[in-house]
Amino acid sequence: MVRIAGWLARSFGGCGLLDLFLLAWGGGTLALHVTTAALPPPRHARRPGRRTAAAILVPLQGERDASPRFFTALRRQLRPDDQVLICCARDEDGAVAPARAFVASLAGGMGAVLIGDEAPTGNPKLDNLVKGFAAADRPLLILVDGGLDLPPGYLDDAVAQLGNDIGLVSAAKAGCEPSGLAAEIECAFLNGHQLRWLELADRLGGITAVGGVMTLTAEVFARMGGVTAMAAASAEDHAAALAVRRLGLRTRLIAKGAPHPVGKRRFAEIWGRQLRWARHRKRMVPIVFALEPLAGLIASVGCLTAGLTALWGLTPLQAGFWGATQAGLWMAAETVWLKQRRMHFNQFHLVAMMARELIMPGVALHALAGRDIWWRGRRMGDANGNELHKAEGGG
Repeated sequence: MVRIAGWLARSFGGCGLLDLFLLAWGGGTLALHVTTAALPPPRHARRPGRRTAAAILVPLQGERDASPRFFTALRRQLRPDDQVLICCARDEDGAVAPARAFVASLAGGMGAVLIGDEAPTGNPKLDNLVKGFAAADRPLLILVDGGLDLPPGYLDDAVAQLGNDIGLVSAAKAGCEPSGLAAEIECAFLNGHQLRWLELADRLGGITAVGGVMTLTAEVFARMGGVTAMAAASAEDHAAALAVRRLGLRTRLIAKGAPHPVGKRRFAEIWGRQLRWARHRKRMVPIVFALEPLAGLIASVGCLTAGLTALWGLTPLQAGFWGATQAGLWMAAETVWLKQRRMHFNQFHLVAMMARELIMPGVALHALAGRDIWWRGRRMGDANGNELHKAEGGG
């Protein structure tokens, strides 16, 4: 121990407190990234047997949500006693016609398209779902976002993870089939960033809920406070998770995300979506909002390189070499994580990873500078359900 203490004193004796902090932060975040990326996919226990009848609530807006591929995948999930409630805000929405055609193809009384533009909560998605919750009359509630391409049995697997102590099971969107660089960046945000950190939080027993797919029993929904509880925060999925936890129940994340064909995207869409989510995090989990950019590639590499420069007196060329090496290790670790889970990855994805890391600090600063949260051209109300306001722009 004396020898170790002496070596530490000789090695770090010339470093100030700031240098030591930079070394610790940069090295710690890099080690955390590599460690979480090396973990194998989690395996959760499932209850045996067929699932009971479910009311499947589907909020749709626009033709992209209501693609033929989505309805084909949804049909594969259905059981004879299920109830499909497709919710649209306005009759002229582009999703209404294909939704009605899909419902007409189902057995009698199995499905309905519900139209209404109520705004009781300040959350456009939740407002769209209110009429669906009112019409649901099955023991299970399953919320499914439009545009997903769920493999056969996906909803059965989600329900099978509900149990005596698991009150809410959810799945984040896993981006696939992107077209263009902007769509590749979208996949990099969804998969290697959002899904990876959600998976870690779930492993550690944290509160996790995301709105791609959400499953809970009608009993738990009523006990937690229903729509009122889901409107208690600006994001309905996070509010639902908190409400379930207050009942003494846990949440669970489906290990493999819900496949979401991304297709073509514009950079403005990516920026708007990330800004919206960042402002949600700023409102609901400010510590996560603050730490997210500080734990990213730019901050990690910058801190560790600066600390090593102070420790070893690196030249600019040597510092650049160390920074590039750390960035390469960071992206290699994320690549391993993606491949272990058989998620989207191609030769353009490394560029998308780097673009994502460059975008993240800007998103955080922009989110910090404002409060408004825009969703598909509408400003979301606050947790008290303030009235929505129309707008021409938004994420």
